[in-house]
Amino acid sequence: MKKIISLFLAIFIFTITGCISKKNNYLPNKIIIPISFTDQITRYQSYQNKHLVNYYRYYLDDYSIIESLNNVNHPNFLNTNFPKPAININNLLLVNKKYFLDENYIPNNLVKVENIKYIKRVDEEMYLVDEVLKQYINMEIFAKQNNLDFYLFSGFRSYNKQQKLWEANHFISNDFLALPGFSEHQTGLAVDVACLQTGLTRYFEDTSEFEFLLNNAHKFGFILRYPKDKKDITGYEYEPWHYRYVGVDVARTCYEENLTLEEYFYKYLEIPISN
Repeated sequence: MKKIISLFLAIFIFTITGCISKKNNYLPNKIIIPISFTDQITRYQSYQNKHLVNYYRYYLDDYSIIESLNNVNHPNFLNTNFPKPAININNLLLVNKKYFLDENYIPNNLVKVENIKYIKRVDEEMYLVDEVLKQYINMEIFAKQNNLDFYLFSGFRSYNKQQKLWEANHFISNDFLALPGFSEHQTGLAVDVACLQTGLTRYFEDTSEFEFLLNNAHKFGFILRYPKDKKDITGYEYEPWHYRYVGVDVARTCYEENLTLEEYFYKYLEIPISN
């Protein structure tokens, strides 16, 4: 009788122990979030209390607080299926395949391009934002001191101009040609630069002028906007001639860290929830 009781007792203990072990396997991992982290992240406007744990998980993976916020708040940041108005943070404007400008958008401080080498089209003047033109001229002077020679092929382009360009070249993939409203040229901050002998082709990357721009454009506030191997981020194929003015500080960071403008936004700027 004692043997039978002992056997039942052993089975009971084994069963209970097994259940407890099995139950513990399904217990959620508890994350203890330091007060110091909570104090820091709650200061940001885009902070959402419901995502605190997810923010901290990104932070544990060596993301900065801003990167953690952006990763959780904007999982569709580069998804072109969700177009939204252009983002402007600290006077830094993001326009790409997802973020668009209104058809009536025209920069306030456009000036006519003069006294530099540029491709002049019949009955059509070229314009750029004043600060962009100023820095471009400085860059051109520096290039000439190094016996280099390049031309400005394109600057500001209105929504209507982009519309006509698209209609005339609709057979070209939008990996090369932006839809109206989605072109950086409408900002007045983008320039197409190349040599006369190469034009706006990839042959430009084989020139000393391209090498100069690649290594010096950031000193004047410009970045190569659509670099090689970054199409999955920028949405556009490699364009060695297309440069975007972002200011010297941002350009230097992009150059030193090999960042596109999209990557810079995601890493360093708190993107509002509305975007």
